[in-house]
Amino acid sequence: MEASKHGQPKEFTYGDMVVLVKPHATSQDRMEVAFSKDDVPTRFKLAARLMVIGWRGLTRDGKEVPYSPEELRNVPDLPDHNFAIELGLFIWKETDISGMKDKDLKNDSRLPSNGSSEQGPSTAAGKTA
Repeated sequence: MEASKHGQPKEFTYGDMVVLVKPHATSQDRMEVAFSKDDVPTRFKLAARLMVIGWRGLTRDGKEVPYSPEELRNVPDLPDHNFAIELGLFIWKETDISGMKDKDLKNDSRLPSNGSSEQGPSTAAGKTA
């Protein structure tokens, strides 16, 4: 049996840093997420711990901060952004950690709404134009 190949990491850009994410979860990774009964933010933290493999561009006192799961907590939020949630959404949608197919992810009720204000056709009964 040959071990699976993971391919090039996916890149999540956040401000001036780039977070490197494994493109494919292992069966162990998916199992940990599947058996987690926690809320969405906690699942996103778990996914980040399992899937992030490095970064570029995070500094402290002008020096590069080496990646470690503990340092994930020290990435500051940007104005009107939440690092943990945005990274979690990226991992959930761009990797196979959830074990779902792309079409299923679009309808995943466990994910927070993207807040789209796009109006679609009304399905409500009533007057027609």
